[in-house]
Amino acid sequence: MRTTAAIIAVFMGLLTILVVLLGINDTIHAIIGFGERLVSNNKEVKVGLMILEALDFFMIALVFLIFTIGIVSLFIKHEDKKFQDSLPAWLKVSSISELKFLVMQSIIATLFIFSLSYIASYNAEPALDWLYLPGSILLLSLALFILMKGESKK
Repeated sequence: MRTTAAIIAVFMGLLTILVVLLGINDTIHAIIGFGERLVSNNKEVKVGLMILEALDFFMIALVFLIFTIGIVSLFIKHEDKKFQDSLPAWLKVSSISELKFLVMQSIIATLFIFSLSYIASYNAEPALDWLYLPGSILLLSLALFILMKGESKK
């Protein structure tokens, strides 16, 4: 079980690094776009959208990082308590259930940021399509709230 957890943690760590690099790439493009907009006053360059897209990548990387740290802290034994003590209180998980709720919360936050960039990139007039993603995020949030309520009663 430890070996499987270690393999998962290594690959999730690599994915985290890759997604952070994508976020850095988008951030650099946003900075260049900002400079271009300042210099040439080009209104076609949507710097805000570029920043939101970079934030999407960083939020996805955060979800991967939270999952990786949770897997490591749950399944890989640490002889000294330095690893657990170095984690912030909100990241200390003692069960798969706690990790599941933490990952679900971070996924919902990521989806919220993604929906902002989706709406900002939409070139047409406001339509019913705009409500699908925020509506699904609302339903996921309600489901998480109900699950957490039920879990706290146990």
